[in-house]
Amino acid sequence: MRGMRSKEVAELAGVSVRTLRHYHQIGLLPEPTRSGNGYRHYALVHVARLLRIRRLADLGIPLDRMPDLLADTGSPALSAADVLTDLDGELEAQVERLQEQRRQIAQLLADGRRPDLPPGPSVADLIAEISPAIADLERDAGIVVASLGSETYAEDLLRMGEAITHADADGELSAVVVRFRDLDPTAPDDEVRAVAFGFAKLLGAVMCNLRSSDTGRRLALVPPGQLPTLLGDPRLNPAQLEALTVLSDWIEAGGDVSESDPRAST
Repeated sequence: MRGMRSKEVAELAGVSVRTLRHYHQIGLLPEPTRSGNGYRHYALVHVARLLRIRRLADLGIPLDRMPDLLADTGSPALSAADVLTDLDGELEAQVERLQEQRRQIAQLLADGRRPDLPPGPSVADLIAEISPAIADLERDAGIVVASLGSETYAEDLLRMGEAITHADADGELSAVVVRFRDLDPTAPDDEVRAVAFGFAKLLGAVMCNLRSSDTGRRLALVPPGQLPTLLGDPRLNPAQLEALTVLSDWIEAGGDVSESDPRAST
């Protein structure tokens, strides 16, 4: 009676022929003898081992840890306990990650936010209708900052969102954004500084706090030129770049909102 062929064995075990050949290549499943026509003929011993491999794979056991568990001599009990304990720990971590993913997805659905952007409110949300181009700049900056992996980033975003909501309660922040959007490339210094300190007056406190947060410290540790910033973005004209430079310098100097440039109110 002939043994089973590759396709038949693969179908029985619920794997592909390619997977079956891979098991042979890495030595996990011994190759059966071939008939005169070159076909492999699998006997009971091969099929049983393949089904044991499939059982371990279904449990999530890595291929490189299977040989000891498949040993036919000695007692693999201790090895099995170690492998299963490690696997249980890995699965627990995966469950926690999946639960966190579900929490984030639920929050995104509740907030109606896009999944490809960092969580939490941003200036971009506020100005999307005023200036889509500037909103895109803000979103890009937020994505880069989020990549730093700050432990306080979520809290920092929440505080920024609260400050934005408060600042725009009477449309003041929206008005400053419009002035920034409409800055002529050759705008005079007074106008540029008025826009910069308009932002400082409304968001200066939270910006200074952000600078001293974990997020700000991580940003400060990045060597110059190794992280893209708004100050070097080609989508901004010279006057807009200068306004952001003035604002950045004011924050770096630990600016006090109560002592900001008097032209902020002009």
